[in-house]
Amino acid sequence: MRFPAAHPGATPAPAQAGRTDDSLVLLGIALATVAGAWLSRAIAFSANEFSLFWPPAGSACGALLAIGPRGLAAAAMGVLAWALFAYGPDPAILGCALAASVAGPLAAVAVQRRLLDASRSRGNEPTELRRLLSLYAATQAAGAPVAALIGTFGLRLSPAYDGGSMLSIFVGYWLVESLGVLLFAPAVQALLDAPRGQRALHLDMPIVGLAAALALLGVGLASIGEPGYARGLTHLFLPLAAFCAIRCAKPTAYWTLVACAALLLTTHALGDSGTGLPGERQVDLFSGALLVFSATALAQVLQAVSADRRTALAALARAAHEDPATGLANLRGLDELLQNRLAHRRQTGFGLVGVRLRNLDAAVDLLDESDAGRVIVALQRALAQTPGVEALARPAPDRFVAIWRGGEPDDLEAVAAGMLRQLEAIRIAAGSVTMQLAPALGAVWVSPRPGLHDELLRLTLREAELEAALRVERPRRVGIVDDGLRARHRARLSATERGREAIL
Repeated sequence: MRFPAAHPGATPAPAQAGRTDDSLVLLGIALATVAGAWLSRAIAFSANEFSLFWPPAGSACGALLAIGPRGLAAAAMGVLAWALFAYGPDPAILGCALAASVAGPLAAVAVQRRLLDASRSRGNEPTELRRLLSLYAATQAAGAPVAALIGTFGLRLSPAYDGGSMLSIFVGYWLVESLGVLLFAPAVQALLDAPRGQRALHLDMPIVGLAAALALLGVGLASIGEPGYARGLTHLFLPLAAFCAIRCAKPTAYWTLVACAALLLTTHALGDSGTGLPGERQVDLFSGALLVFSATALAQVLQAVSADRRTALAALARAAHEDPATGLANLRGLDELLQNRLAHRRQTGFGLVGVRLRNLDAAVDLLDESDAGRVIVALQRALAQTPGVEALARPAPDRFVAIWRGGEPDDLEAVAAGMLRQLEAIRIAAGSVTMQLAPALGAVWVSPRPGLHDELLRLTLREAELEAALRVERPRRVGIVDDGLRARHRARLSATERGREAIL
């Protein structure tokens, strides 16, 4: 892989732009956290006594997962600013809000990383689904309880709050923290993990429009005295979330789920008539939040399963075109490289260099697996470092093919001679025995003209390699692509078969 050289005078400008981008991202996290806290109070129990979910918990957790402690600090500052605006200079509220917004995400992420490390130690590389489920488990087991404990302590200390028992406050706090992380942490992480310049919110507008229509219908039902029907519309979030997971890509699906959940939870909260016992109303409102929790979890799991499936299929596709030991193109991948090269050549010739290592099997048999792997890597590096080599393939265990871009056939002769010297200089130490490789190198020059195809190129190269392998003193053969080669090759094979039959 080649990277453009950096111009010395251009270095400070990108660095300054990167610092500006980082500052804008951190400011955006803080402002989004304030907006999320305000949203949670807009979708709260009657008289704003308790939120149905807490977006700042998800913002802080997602920012910590994506960009580290700086993101967590920005989210914590947003929570502190909102608490100061909402409660005034109450030391208990401010201190506990800041502590909960930091301690909860830190505990959740620490437990998640331990779970993922334990999975890696068992030889299981974390998949998208495993990462998601570990985040759920870490939030429920550590992040939400820690934040709920701190928040409950702060609310009980503050004279501005004289709500119910500590147990009910703790359980409610635990639930709204969990809902906030579930809804917002994957969405925020997906947004911040995107490359710079591509961090934008994308929503599936048909699904959001359907959720908005359901929310308006629910508000209308609540306004005419039918709050039960309004709350019942929340149950439609389940098929909506499943359809969103099937229809959308991961970042779009996550933010679409957030928008739909906010709309339907608003409908559910507006459906609270304010009558009945406070405990019954809390259970009724929390039931809607739990439904949204379940539907969102289902949609995110479906998304993770789909992502893992796409990753597995992509890995299978790569495996069909890659050599597993080196990551180079295999025989099928070489065909694809040749087809692309023929399809996109710009009226310039190029060279193909094939290397057969006649005693590689014997050398590898003398070595253990790790030493044999290092020999293969050394061969790959020696060929890849040759000037002008634009692609390298390993179509067989004892064979490499390089695509060389150059100007004239005479230059290809010099390149082939240099490659051969490099390979012959490699020594393989196997205990008390030192072996020298016996490479045979065939090269062909491909002139730009119509009618070329990958099969003809492979056949010409193979003939050059076989001819070079028969030479002892000078195992190198450089030629050009010849249209008559196929006919001569078939004639030679036919003659060989006739001779074999005659001998039998």
